[in-house]
Amino acid sequence: MAPMYANSYMYQFEKEYIFKRHSKLILKYFRYIDDILILWRGTIEEAQKLVEDINGSDTPIFVTSHIHQCQTQFLDLEIRVEQGRIEYQMYTKPTDRNTLLHYESAHPKHVKDSLPFSQFLRVIRNNSDITRCEEQIQQMYNKFTQRGYTRGILDKALTKARDRMAGGVTLSRNNKDRIPFPMTYNASTTQICHEINTNWRLMENDILVYTQVTALIPSLVEDRCRDRNIQARYACVRYYYDYGRRSHSGSN
Repeated sequence: MAPMYANSYMYQFEKEYIFKRHSKLILKYFRYIDDILILWRGTIEEAQKLVEDINGSDTPIFVTSHIHQCQTQFLDLEIRVEQGRIEYQMYTKPTDRNTLLHYESAHPKHVKDSLPFSQFLRVIRNNSDITRCEEQIQQMYNKFTQRGYTRGILDKALTKARDRMAGGVTLSRNNKDRIPFPMTYNASTTQICHEINTNWRLMENDILVYTQVTALIPSLVEDRCRDRNIQARYACVRYYYDYGRRSHSGSN
């Protein structure tokens, strides 16, 4: 909820203290929660006056600023104007440490294996210069190596990221054979999924639960998926899950 409250507050703040007083000098205005990028029509002195007005307002808001004629940082981007063109590269703060998820973490394997791909994709996407892009790819590669990721995982992720950006490939997922079964992750999750898939036909053909499954479909999965086959599977799995818990409680 915190981002929603912050967004609501900043929306009211910017209407009163920024747009109402300085809108004529604002060419473009971008904000992500409390990070703001303004393309300014006026002078540097007038931009400094905007910052002074904000920090002098009777509110808890206090901003730090970076005012420059042709270069700035916004979120994870460094943006600059060179020879009339907008150039950009990925930006990290000088105080940032290597906090990437360690490969020995207890997170699911598919989460750890997908992380290098998403980060390599971010580096490639956030660079307009090829030379600088390759430098930052190597830096990211080294960071993952320090956190226990193997060359095989990293090379595969980097190749996938390059192919995605080069070919404009989009994700295509076939969900017809997947069973949405939200649950809290723990060390037994993989085994539970294996048992469900192994014994699915037995569960599917159990006539005793047919009426209960039919009754469960609307309340359990109507909002999750429109595919009735997946809805039935989910409801059946959920029935057995709840039935097992009730039986175990009753035996105690």
